[in-house]
Amino acid sequence: MLLHNIGVNFEDKMYTFGDTTSADSWEQSKGKLGTAFPNLPYWHEGDHIHCETLSILRSICRRYCPDYLGRNATEQAYADSFCGTIYDGFPKWFAPYAFMPGYESKHGAGVEAGKAYLK
Repeated sequence: MLLHNIGVNFEDKMYTFGDTTSADSWEQSKGKLGTAFPNLPYWHEGDHIHCETLSILRSICRRYCPDYLGRNATEQAYADSFCGTIYDGFPKWFAPYAFMPGYESKHGAGVEAGKAYLK
C-alpha cells in the first residue's frame, strides 16, 4: 500500500509454497536472496535488501518520502509510536482473514472483524 500511495513502481513477486521443486518456490529462492536471514516480505533495491515489514517500510520512506517518518523529533516519536501500536495490534485481527481460502470473496468479514476488534 505504501508503494502505491507514494507512486513507486515495483514488482510484486509471489512465491509458491509446498512444491519445493518449482523455480517459483520460496524454498528454492530464499537461499539465493543474498541476505543472512532470508524472510518474507523482502525489499530489494539496488545493492540494498531488507527483510521484515518495519525495516522495509522505513527503508522505503527514507528513500522516497522521508516526511512520513516525521519532519522533526516530535513527529518521529509519534510515527514510531503509531507504527508500533498498529504493527502489534493489526495482524491479530487481519491475518486470519487475509490468508483464509477465498479471501477475495469474503473480505467483508475481515472488515467486520476489524471493527469489532477496535470497539
